[in-house]
Amino acid sequence: MSLPPPESLTKHEQDYFQKLIEASVETSMQSMAKLTQRDWSITSVGLTDGHTQDFLKIFESQQGVHSGVQLWSKGSYPLLFLLLFSPKSSAALTAALSSIYQLELSEAALSRKLVLEEVGNIIISSFLKRLANTLKQTILTTTPAYLEGSKKELLTATMASLGGRKGTGEHAVMVHIGMSSASLSADCDLMILADPACLRQLVMECSGQ
Repeated sequence: MSLPPPESLTKHEQDYFQKLIEASVETSMQSMAKLTQRDWSITSVGLTDGHTQDFLKIFESQQGVHSGVQLWSKGSYPLLFLLLFSPKSSAALTAALSSIYQLELSEAALSRKLVLEEVGNIIISSFLKRLANTLKQTILTTTPAYLEGSKKELLTATMASLGGRKGTGEHAVMVHIGMSSASLSADCDLMILADPACLRQLVMECSGQ
């Protein structure tokens, strides 16, 4: 990133966080398999840590209407999640899962919303469930909210939902997730907006340091 904040996660903390997310994504793929009756696998997972302003600059060149799923976790570690799907991935996942929910593809907007809300809920909930089990805590969440727009618009709207809470909108961890099932492939970007000190404490507690 062009402006790495001095309070960014260390390499060790980033690696631990990525392993935590990789394990939870594996679990989410198992949930997807049960839901769709077809095997899913992870093709890639990569983590980037930095200023939200830097992510906004990167997103300026990534045009097109993307789909987003936003969700808050509550409790000791308040985290704001934004899961971003490209137009191509949105279409692929909607086509693959619409029959499961008996949705009419002619109702494209509704089908896309319902499918991606469910996929987003599966991926984020798998991560939070792993956190809850590791920390031996109950983690509650808000209902997933569906958004559409450019990646920059979706991140801007998500930052605005923080209501100006100091620190929480200045830093993010973004994990790029690639997934596939037979001839279908899709990817998404999972963003977690949180104060770096909160993420650091989360890693310490999960790793038993």
